[in-house]
Amino acid sequence: MANFKVSLLSNCPIGSTRDIYRAEFEPGQPKVSQAHGPNIIEHCILLSGKACIGPVENPVLLMPGDYVTFSGDQDHLYEAKEKGTRALVIIEQS
Repeated sequence: MANFKVSLLSNCPIGSTRDIYRAEFEPGQPKVSQAHGPNIIEHCILLSGKACIGPVENPVLLMPGDYVTFSGDQDHLYEAKEKGTRALVIIEQS
């Protein structure tokens, strides 16, 4: 029998769409994204490195394997704290 575990991080609401991105970023100037408007949720799983991600006023420090989700209707940032930072970013629109 395979040693396999799965954990649901977020289910997709009926009628929503999701775009999936691989993000690669390095320490230095953070990427600040303008608010996208209503009904946008961002999900992020850090794959490698260390980063502060989330709303500009309250970002979360993530380590590899950490997950954060936040509303895209506010300015938000992606700031690498280590070289070789990579993340999976999912943008959900309902």
